[in-house]
Amino acid sequence: FEEAKNFGSLIQPCLDERAIADLRRAIEAKDLGGQLFLRETHLKVLRVLEQAEALTQRYHVVVANPPYLGANQMNGEMKVFAKDCYPASKSDLLAMFIERSFSLTFPSGYSGLVTMQSWMFLTSFEIFRKKVISEKAILSMAHLGARAFDTIGGEVVQAVAFTAKNISAPHLRGTYLRLIDGRSEADKSALFLAAIENRNSGSVFAASNSDFGKIPGCPLAYWATAGVLEAFKKHPALSEVGNTRLPMTTGDNGRFMRQWFEVRIDRIGFGCRSRNESAASGRRWFPCNKGGPFRRWYGNNSIVVDWENDGERILELNTQLYGSPSRNIRSMDVYFRESITWSSVSSSTFSVRHSPEGFLFATGGSCAFPESKDRDLVLGALLSKVSDHLLQFLSPTLNFEVGTVGILPLAKPTDKELVSTVVSAATRIARADWDNFETSWDFRDQPLLRPGLKGATLEASWRNWEAQSTAAIRRMQELETENNRLFIAAYGLDGELQPEVPEAQITLARAEARRDMAAFLSYAVGCMMGRYGLDAEGLILANAGDTLADYGRVLGEKNPGVASFQGSVFSKEKLNFAPDEDGIIPVLDGEWFEDDIVARAKEFLKATFGESARNANLEFIKQSLGRELRDYFLTDFYKDHLQTYKNRPIYWLFSSGKQKAFQCLVYLHRYTPGTLARIRTEYAIPLQGKLGARITRLEEETGQATASTTRKKLQTELDKCKKQMVELIAFDEQLRSYADQRIELDLDDGVKANYAKFGHLVAEAKKVCGIKED
Repeated sequence: FEEAKNFGSLIQPCLDERAIADLRRAIEAKDLGGQLFLRETHLKVLRVLEQAEALTQRYHVVVANPPYLGANQMNGEMKVFAKDCYPASKSDLLAMFIERSFSLTFPSGYSGLVTMQSWMFLTSFEIFRKKVISEKAILSMAHLGARAFDTIGGEVVQAVAFTAKNISAPHLRGTYLRLIDGRSEADKSALFLAAIENRNSGSVFAASNSDFGKIPGCPLAYWATAGVLEAFKKHPALSEVGNTRLPMTTGDNGRFMRQWFEVRIDRIGFGCRSRNESAASGRRWFPCNKGGPFRRWYGNNSIVVDWENDGERILELNTQLYGSPSRNIRSMDVYFRESITWSSVSSSTFSVRHSPEGFLFATGGSCAFPESKDRDLVLGALLSKVSDHLLQFLSPTLNFEVGTVGILPLAKPTDKELVSTVVSAATRIARADWDNFETSWDFRDQPLLRPGLKGATLEASWRNWEAQSTAAIRRMQELETENNRLFIAAYGLDGELQPEVPEAQITLARAEARRDMAAFLSYAVGCMMGRYGLDAEGLILANAGDTLADYGRVLGEKNPGVASFQGSVFSKEKLNFAPDEDGIIPVLDGEWFEDDIVARAKEFLKATFGESARNANLEFIKQSLGRELRDYFLTDFYKDHLQTYKNRPIYWLFSSGKQKAFQCLVYLHRYTPGTLARIRTEYAIPLQGKLGARITRLEEETGQATASTTRKKLQTELDKCKKQMVELIAFDEQLRSYADQRIELDLDDGVKANYAKFGHLVAEAKKVCGIKED
């Protein structure tokens, strides 16, 4: 009772009601006379006994909407109390209160509760579920799912209302109403009334507690058909073949994880086949599966984890935190092996992908490690409609834990070779699709510039790309439909499931003119910066402080006939498109400099499609983006860049402020401590002179103008230029201060830490650093 305000009505007194009453009478009968201290002590004891007496009461009916709180969020005292007093239900307050409701009820009494539905399905509640179905009788249930209450939006809070009798009756069949499809209180109410009026509506089910034991983990899958129950009974669990494993928990993802494009490419160890090989490589960062958005077959490969010296830093931190790293750093024996990975949490259906050799895996990206002979079988089964269907009985909460996936039954189609053919073809298509975009480390070139797709104009190229994308989607539909057909037959669920796959469920990129033009211009900027080039495939400059000499060296290695490298001399004569001299690209409202981003973009268009297609290409870009090329670079390019690169930009926008008097992009991997000084001397200071001359000219023209409309127009531009000059001078002062510091970057620290070093000089600091710009 010292923690009464913490534990509340979960407290279960060790004395019964009669013993407490006897004790109260004994204390009240004592004559303490003038013993003030004892009198106060006895009054305190009596108050506790009153509370204890209330908590020993039993009721014929208990009705409640108990609170919910996961064990991870409980305070220390509550965790100990839960472990000691509620060992079966300790994983969440809601389960503890369900259990408590039964202890408050007379034998054969009733409990009526509204709770979260998680206890019905998650593996963390398995012991509690078994206790409920063995000791109590569920009489009725309204499975409401998400959006049962208009005051609670989204999919996270999924509710269930149920009544249970405080007796054991394993074969008593309860009535279950499946009302998960409604999107509001009104929808749920209508579905509820319709189910009551018509028991054949398809929303009414009957099930006994003994039925729930037929599926591993005992989920309350009241709507499971005979075919589903037979599948679980007949086929082995996936864990027996697939070797499902728990992922690591680093203990500090902000410290140990990066997007791959943040760090030096020569610090990433790709393709390692074992821990020994990774340690011998001398690299710090290694690919890591960590879930990600809904995507099937292949992809979501963007995270790298610090595993230098066989995970030295991560193991050291977890040893400090827990005494031993084994608590969080699990499954080390399968690191870097080829696997099948999935997103542990999904807002859609089950999302599974093939993962080649060279990956670790962390929370959010669970993995299975079947033998090579069974890999296609397991991948095909998990990506079939059958797995989605069966997971609805195991985890309709869309939390796909390792234990949940591991108990899926695995059936083997009769034509195993056909399964391999289908799975291999689908994986190849998905991989090619993933590699079409520059956020893949295996990106090679811009699709619109490839032989076979490139046309006479940008629009013609995009039309070819559109046709190819559509064909890939249709082919994937055929493959997924065939995969479904094979596994539906293998599980004996032909009458229950249909193999056809809607186009909307295919997770390949669709041709979208705006996105594709934005991607094309992003690639153009990459070529300007030297990250990419028209004369070689893949990355060129992607290490710290890379220079044009490095560009020539790498390009010479990739394509010796195009560029030569001798000492510090780099020949650019044979290049289709040369990178910028310093990796600094001005982004201004006019062509104040020769290497202005719009001027260079037009050069890029000329290099790729020729001068004759210039006007047609610019018009197609304008129609696709909904604005002129310069307006796009001024307002939308950086927003798109942040979205593409998950708020970890590689081209940094240095900006003078709202007036946009001066802006330039700087390539992270070409930054040096002298970059800011170069921005001042080559751009910011010369721009002040040019802007000052423009102001003087406008003042003269305004004074000479006779027409009021002309004078007004000139005055508007003059006012704008004066505001820009004020902003530019202030920016130059800040720039000088930062330039004098000669700031060093450590790419291993990641974009977030390095971006913050430049304060007000860089745009969108709040998005990148998670702090306000001021």
